[in-house]
Amino acid sequence: MRGAESVEGNEGGALGGRNPFHVLELATDATPMEVERQKQKLLGMLELGLRSASAFESPLGKSSRTTDDVRSAADELAKPERRLFWELWAQPVDDESEWAEALAAHYRLLVQIQENKSIEADEFDEVGSIWDDALCSQDIYDILDEGAERLNAAEPYDVTEVFEVEVTRQLCEVLEQAAAFDLDDVNSEVAVLAVDQFILRHTDVLQLTCTTLVADSEWADGRAELWKELRRNYGGFTNGRGQYARNTAFGALAPELSDYGLELFDAANYELASSIFCFLRDEAGAVGDDETHEVQAHNVKAAESAIRERTTFDDEPLPARKKSYGGWVGAILVAVLLFGVRRCVSDDHKTTFEPEIDFSNIEIDLDKAVELDGSTP
Repeated sequence: MRGAESVEGNEGGALGGRNPFHVLELATDATPMEVERQKQKLLGMLELGLRSASAFESPLGKSSRTTDDVRSAADELAKPERRLFWELWAQPVDDESEWAEALAAHYRLLVQIQENKSIEADEFDEVGSIWDDALCSQDIYDILDEGAERLNAAEPYDVTEVFEVEVTRQLCEVLEQAAAFDLDDVNSEVAVLAVDQFILRHTDVLQLTCTTLVADSEWADGRAELWKELRRNYGGFTNGRGQYARNTAFGALAPELSDYGLELFDAANYELASSIFCFLRDEAGAVGDDETHEVQAHNVKAAESAIRERTTFDDEPLPARKKSYGGWVGAILVAVLLFGVRRCVSDDHKTTFEPEIDFSNIEIDLDKAVELDGSTP
């Protein structure tokens, strides 16, 4: 999991840590003049190095504050629709409204992540269920109507869609940082949207790695390492996250990986092809894809058979090389004969063959012949 610093440092107040109202320590009904006055006050305190201005309180605890934070917060509150968006996040969490309940539950979940505490599927789904009710309640429209009148906002209800997208994004970030749990147990609408976003994000990464693996066909040395990385990422994403995540990830990878395995097999790279076929066979069995399981099981047998045939040829070469022993022995005899012929013709000027070497005593060292057979003549 990531620490608190990362949680609070996301763009746009990700996970609730950078709301302009919190940064400036202002209420949601602060006037533009009050916003400007507070901005100048905090900038002056920061320039003087006053410690009291260097941090602020948010629902996630204490966060650091810089001059850039102050200026950015004031700029956000100067835009009516953006200010309405931040007002929705900055509502009190201690009343009995559905909106307050949703904010309180949401912030509790974020604090759990910040403190590296585990989250169960039912906890995550409960927050999503509370948001389902709050986003359909009258509360959100009452807040927007009041703010629109005060700020002269032209399209206040457009903020609801932007807000829901941000809630979903933050819940997706929770899934990124939380320990794996079974996503099949999540049923609420908002939480399911976050799950879908989370799965799509990781599936895209897996597909990108797979495409890189297939495209780098000439990068032989790195191919096996990239394949290991793909399997490692696949396992890291799917393990413990339920059948839906695994089915989606496998469906995204299987067609391209299957074709690539066949290409490797045709190129006689049987070991890597076998590894890919085994992965596809095992995962197809895990997700219940019987047809793919049967096809890949056949491919595994074909690759293993090709590996055995090649290994047998390498380990038992004698039958294939015995014929060459005679070639080497014959070459030695011919050389001796020619040497003898040359000696006879040049020394004695005779046309008949009278070798000076007695061949009856020659012994052939077969071990030496074997050693010579493995060298370049």
